[in-house]
Amino acid sequence: MEVPDEAISPEVGQLLDELRNRGFTTEETRYSWESFGDAIIVLQQGGTVIRLSRDRGQWFIEVAAGEGDWMDPVIWNSFLESVEAPTEAVRFDDQAKMLLGDLPRIRTYGADPDEEATAKLRSIRKRRWEGRSELGR
Repeated sequence: MEVPDEAISPEVGQLLDELRNRGFTTEETRYSWESFGDAIIVLQQGGTVIRLSRDRGQWFIEVAAGEGDWMDPVIWNSFLESVEAPTEAVRFDDQAKMLLGDLPRIRTYGADPDEEATAKLRSIRKRRWEGRSELGR
């Protein structure tokens, strides 16, 4: 089922427009009114896949390059800039800016991924998850 326009926030709409302008095509859409309006929009260009998901009204971004795992833009940015990923939540529009800025390098990684880099991405994701888990205690 197509995602209705009213379910797409202005920030998500802007990101979708920019990704399509950069050659990404929509590969999948799902929407469930019964599940609080949850939605998924998957876009792809070559080996780079971007998944926008809406869970109870909040949108999230994840990116997979090559055959890699899904990672949010904060993880990719931390990996590419060699900085520690923040443990606090990062707003959608800030993640969208990170994604658009880092997309050329994410695509380059996806064209020739290596095990060491993949392990580092997973390690960053794990440390961020552990740090975020500590915030809730």
